[in-house]
Parts: sequence; C-alpha cells; structure tokens
Amino acid sequence: MYEPGWGKTDLHTYTMDYGEVLMLVNDNTGASGDITLDVDKDDILNKNIIDIRVKTHDLYLYGGNQIRLGEQDKKDHYYIIEVELENGSVLEYTPGNWPYEKLQFVATKSSVISIEEETGIIRAINQENTSSTYVTVKAKNNDITTGFNVTVVGGDYDYIGYLPVRPFAANVEDDTEVGFNRTDQSYEDKSQEYYTATGVESVNTDDLKRVDDLTKPVQVENTRDGQYLWIVTRRPIAYAANITDNGTTDLNSAIYVPLTKYQQKLNDSKYYYCCPNPMSANTKSGGDIFYIKLEA
Repeated sequence: MYEPGWGKTDLHTYTMDYGEVLMLVNDNTGASGDITLDVDKDDILNKNIIDIRVKTHDLYLYGGNQIRLGEQDKKDHYYIIEVELENGSVLEYTPGNWPYEKLQFVATKSSVISIEEETGIIRAINQENTSSTYVTVKAKNNDITTGFNVTVVGGDYDYIGYLPVRPFAANVEDDTEVGFNRTDQSYEDKSQEYYTATGVESVNTDDLKRVDDLTKPVQVENTRDGQYLWIVTRRPIAYAANITDNGTTDLNSAIYVPLTKYQQKLNDSKYYYCCPNPMSANTKSGGDIFYIKLEA
C-alpha cells in the first residue's frame, strides 16, 4: 500500500533492525571516548592498543601462591593492567572477556614464577631465598610493552632468636611513635647496652632459628648477656608471650613480651619485630619458650 512521504520531495524514512549493536555500562569494561561503531561488523573502529599501564610495579607473593588480574598480593597491592586504545578509551585488561587485541605475559626468570602467557595468572615457585623477576607485558600485534617486578618471599619460614643488634639507635628511648617504649623494666638491664649494630638492616635471618610454625611453642637460647630478641614473620604479630614457667599456650600465667612496631627491609616483605630491652643469657635454663600469636 502506498504511503505518502513528507514535504515537496516526498521524503521517506526506513528503520533497519541491526539487532544488539552496543550496550551502555557503568564500569571499567566499556570503551569510552571518541567511539565510532561499525554496525556491519558489530565492532568499534580505532581500537588498536597505543599504551599499556600497570597499577603496581612491584608485586609480592609467597612460594606456592598465585594471583590473577584484579586480585591483591600479600602487601595488598592490586594486580591491574590498563590498556589505552587509539580511540581514547582506557580499559582494565580482562583476558576472559576481552574483544580487542590480546596481551602477552613473559617472565624473565622461569625459576621464580610461572605465568600464563595470555591470562597473566602468576604462580610463585617456592624459593629458598627471596628472589625477584621481571614480567614483560606486550601487545600481540605491535611493539607496545610495559612490565613489572614480582618478588617471591624465600623460604616458607618464620625466624626467632637473639642477636647483638639494637632495634634503634641508643638515643632513641621511650619513643612510642616507633614502638620503642621500655615500660616493662623486668626485661631491661641498661648496663648491658654495649652493642653498636643498629636497625633492621643489620639483622641476618641466617643467625636466627628457622621455624615452620611460630604459633607453636618454640624454645630459644640466648648465649650472651645484652642481646636482643628478634622475631621475623611472614604475617604481622598480634602479641608475643614468654611461657617458660607454665610450658603451655594457656596464657594466664604467661609474661607478655613488649615488641617494637614492625619494620621491613627493602625488597623483603617479612615483618621484623624486636623486644626493645636487652636480655640476660639463659643457657643454664636451656632457653626460654615463646608463644607467638599472629594476626588473622
């Protein structure tokens, strides 16, 4: 049936159903910017990758652990890759639902981590000592690259023992801001303060007792007067207690050990704690027994 148009030129309009062409979203999965759609191909134009960015340039993992894009490492750093397209869009890379040019992930040292080339899933390999490797992220069809470091904390162990190492300089006393408050005088003998090595960088875990599980009672000897108790852990400490007298984890009669706030070394994710008071030798008793409660 004839239907007249509009105006002097008999203008007609027609509607063509292309189906679902686009979806509006309010998250980081959608393209944004100067977007041109090709409705014949159900695609967008100008979608080549022009830049790749990483949110965090250093990730930390324990051996045997893994991390996927979008997840956090042991230091709460997010593992996120952003991609900029030539149309101006900046998108978070999601390999399972990614309609654009794929990325490739390659680790420099395959002995430190394994990484899935297309998904970016990182699996940390157990290390005797803390080790690091560089991961290169590359667009498949051009030379755009970036990268980041992955550090695998060596040895699945905690450490405890006595060292001739002061936690802070001798003139730093009763400073609560750095957790150096000598309120428990039963742990202090100032006449023993003659060690000059100072600070966490002077702590060598090879000189401490290596422990699989510090949450179980552990006995430690102090062979020299005036040394300091150091505890190095993979997780933060809630509290430490000397249970030598009761010999159990029933803490009703335990002596709580004052500790400094934790410190960390460069490129080492372990937590270093110290009792801020020098201790007397305890070899005659066979050493003290400690119980460590770690944070959840």
